[in-house]
Amino acid sequence: AEPPEHDEMLFIVIHQVYELWFKQLLHELDAIKKLFSANDLFGSIHLFKRVRMILKTLVGQLDI
Repeated sequence: AEPPEHDEMLFIVIHQVYELWFKQLLHELDAIKKLFSANDLFGSIHLFKRVRMILKTLVGQLDI
């Protein structure tokens, strides 16, 4: 196995990346709420697709 300090770096990076993705998700969901309230269905769907891709990316990173 790798020395603990090597794995610690990976742990830190992965958690920082997840924090950034979750911040982006909150940003997108807030925009979706505003678009939905303004009856902008197409804009909402576009951002929902983006949220879906972000979530797929997050799930894909679980293997690391």
